[in-house]
Amino acid sequence: MDGSSPTPQPDVFSLAVGYVIDRLEGGGTIEHDAGGWTRWGIAERYHPGIDVRSLSRNGAEAIYRAEYWTPLRCGDMPPSVGFLAFDCAVNPGTGAAVLFLQSELGVERDGVVGPDTLDAARSAARKELLIGLTARRLDYYRQDVLRHPPQVVNLDGWTRRSLRSLLFAQGLL
Repeated sequence: MDGSSPTPQPDVFSLAVGYVIDRLEGGGTIEHDAGGWTRWGIAERYHPGIDVRSLSRNGAEAIYRAEYWTPLRCGDMPPSVGFLAFDCAVNPGTGAAVLFLQSELGVERDGVVGPDTLDAARSAARKELLIGLTARRLDYYRQDVLRHPPQVVNLDGWTRRSLRSLLFAQGLL
């Protein structure tokens, strides 16, 4: 041992939420879309009682941690898998993200990230898992458009988001 301290590990949540907010959700722009007023990617339709027009970035990050990162136990997974599960939780949703993960891992699809899901995520071939999660996500969007044809206007953006997230996740391998 040479007396130097170990290289600190990156804070994966900070990397993940920064990428989601800045690169995928348009930063702090305020817009009115299908989710109502939206800022930092936080839509009032899904967060009633929050004035998203005055929401701070720190407030948005707290929401992302409490409602997406922590329930999926993303910090307990390998960084690449945790990030991709997190972004899937943000869009299309936490329930879908857990089921994508459990289906791809071949564990019981109970909708809860528990010990079996985490063990399987830790031991899975990372690149194949990331590709499989992305394929399931893209299929979900395709099925959504088939059920709700007006959603076709979102398909290109959802596809690009999915591919950008895959590339970012691969950078965390």
